[in-house]
Amino acid sequence: MVFTVRVRVSLAREANAAVWARARIRAASTNVSVQEEKQNSPSPAPHPAKDVLLRLEGLRCGGCVASCEKALRSVPGVQAASVSLLTRTAMLHVAAGQPTPTTTSTAIERLQGMGFKASEILPTSPHEPVAAGEGGEVPPVLGAAAAGSLLAVSLGQHVAHALASYQALPASLSFLLTSPAATTFPLVASAGLALAAWPTVFHPGLVALTHMQPTMHTLVTLGSAAVAVAGCPGELVMLLSAVLLGRALEARARLKAEAAVRAL
Repeated sequence: MVFTVRVRVSLAREANAAVWARARIRAASTNVSVQEEKQNSPSPAPHPAKDVLLRLEGLRCGGCVASCEKALRSVPGVQAASVSLLTRTAMLHVAAGQPTPTTTSTAIERLQGMGFKASEILPTSPHEPVAAGEGGEVPPVLGAAAAGSLLAVSLGQHVAHALASYQALPASLSFLLTSPAATTFPLVASAGLALAAWPTVFHPGLVALTHMQPTMHTLVTLGSAAVAVAGCPGELVMLLSAVLLGRALEARARLKAEAAVRAL
C-alpha cells in the first residue's frame, strides 16, 4: 500500500514537471516567433518622404522659374521641384530619410539668397496667392499709367529730334526740344525710373548674376548700365519705362488669371 502511494506521488510530480516543461517550451517558441517577426518586419523610416509647398515673391518670367527650379533641385534631400509662375508657388518633394525641416530651411535660404522672398505654406494655413502690387510694389493700374506717360513723352521727344534733323519739325513743336523742361526731362525721368526699378529689377538681377543664374532682370540691368555709361538718358527713359509698363500690364493680367483660377 505504501508502495502504491509513492508511485502515485512520483507520477504526479512527473506529470506536473511535464506540464511545466510544455509551458516553458510554448513560451520560448512564442518569444522566438515574436523576435523573428520584429526582425523581419520593415522598420519605419525615421523621416518619411514629404511634399512641401512654398510661396514665392519676385517671379517675373520663365527665366526666374527655371533658375528657382535649378536651385531647388540642387538642395540636398530634394528629389523633385516645380515652380508655378501663375500661382507663384514652388512644390518640393523631400526624399525619405531626409529631415524635412532642415531641407525646407535650406531651400528657403537658397531662394532668398537669389533675391526671391520665400516662405512655407503650412497645411493648416489658407493658401492665397500673393496679389500683384503687394510687397511694396506700385499697383498695376498706377504703374501702367506712370510708365506709359513717361514712355509717350520720351517717344515724342525722339520723334521731334528725328523731324528736326530733317528740318521738318513745325515751329509750334520746337518747345519739345528747346524748353527747359524738355532738356531736363531725360535726366530727371531716368533717375526716377532707375530708383523705381532698383528693388524689383536691378537688385534681383545683380543677385541672380552673382549666383551665376542670370534672369531677365539681369539682362535689363546690364542693358540699362550700358545705356547709362554711353550717356544716353533719353534712351534709358525709353528702356526702363517700356520694361516697367510691360511689368505693370503683366501684373494686371496675372491678377485676372488668379481670380479666374480661384473661381474654378
